[in-house]
Amino acid sequence: TFTPPVMPYEERLWVYDDDPADTARYLGIAPTRSPIGYVLLNGEPEFGGYRLRDARSRIFDIEPQIYNETQILSLSEPVPNETIAFGADFPLSLATQITPLLVQFGNSEACAESLCSSDFYGWQGLSTTTNEAYAPIRFALSQK
Repeated sequence: TFTPPVMPYEERLWVYDDDPADTARYLGIAPTRSPIGYVLLNGEPEFGGYRLRDARSRIFDIEPQIYNETQILSLSEPVPNETIAFGADFPLSLATQITPLLVQFGNSEACAESLCSSDFYGWQGLSTTTNEAYAPIRFALSQK
């Protein structure tokens, strides 16, 4: 999966189709590892840099050239990520009651300071979805 970078100054969130997916290649700057473990491009976001969070950042220590040797060619349409799912044995009536509370939490300050924080999951809120939202995944799988 692609997790977009934390943008400079955290003034705004990365925007699909507006911002480059491969920030390091786009800017031509080599990423570095921060003392606390983040992969950074041009410093910390609060100082005008980017915090890279895509899958390559996980192996940056063992393959520091990963950003020079690879590139993101394209992104699929956005798909639901970090799902919260109810199991088949979970009572439907209870799920129906809980779902709006989860959506409300996803839009709250409490979420912004916890799960939605860029230091945690970086969620941009919670919302319900439909089966059709997973069509890009089914399409990608059908291209094998």
